[in-house]
Amino acid sequence: MPELQLTYALAGLIIGALIGLTGMGGGAFMTPLLILLGVPPVKAVGTDMVYAAVTKIFGSLKHKQQKTIHWTLVKYFALGSVPASLVGVFGIALLESRGFNVNSLLTSLLGVTLIVTAVLLLGRTLLGLDKGDKHRLPAALRRKGWTVFAGAVGGLLVGMTSVGSGTLFIALMILLYKLPAKLMVGTDIAHATILLLVAGAAQASVGHVDWSLALNLMLGSIPGVLIGSHANFKAPEGVVRPVLAVVLLVAGVRLV
Repeated sequence: MPELQLTYALAGLIIGALIGLTGMGGGAFMTPLLILLGVPPVKAVGTDMVYAAVTKIFGSLKHKQQKTIHWTLVKYFALGSVPASLVGVFGIALLESRGFNVNSLLTSLLGVTLIVTAVLLLGRTLLGLDKGDKHRLPAALRRKGWTVFAGAVGGLLVGMTSVGSGTLFIALMILLYKLPAKLMVGTDIAHATILLLVAGAAQASVGHVDWSLALNLMLGSIPGVLIGSHANFKAPEGVVRPVLAVVLLVAGVRLV
């Protein structure tokens, strides 16, 4: 059905632009949207991972060109998130095969976390606590084990629900690290690319990917993420950070 394919491509364009601008919005918006359009939940989760992985490859290349990626942070997040995501994917498949349904509870908890984070971020912005951010990481990153652990928690949730590769890790960076918003977005997209490529491959291996649907989404999302990434580079710091907070808040409300 051509009209339906156009709908998916348009959805990909909008979500892709949001990912490029903020690093967030993929799973938090696309998975519920696909379900609303009639895609079975299991297929929506798996297909979203594959489409988002390809989309974020292009976003990562753009942010690499703009030098808005902190590769050290990407590395330590990925050391925890990648293996944990595999546990999530195969764990949820095992639980579902035995009649359990944990997705609803996990996404609700994640939604509450995102809402709280958004409120904290808006508070920091309104009170001017973010002024003078430097391109540095605090002493917390020197405690590498905690950073890897945070990545593992996030990776587990992503593997189980497809939600959080952008929103959750942006939230972790906001709460744990003092970084400029542009650098957080680029770092998040680069890390999510690695995480989603692995988790998406795992989803494909258990038959949870609709490849035709993924292709339609990519047709819109690839130009969308390039547009959003360019807008992120041009946007003033004071504009990007409130946008991050608003996206977090909306995503959290949608998930609760």
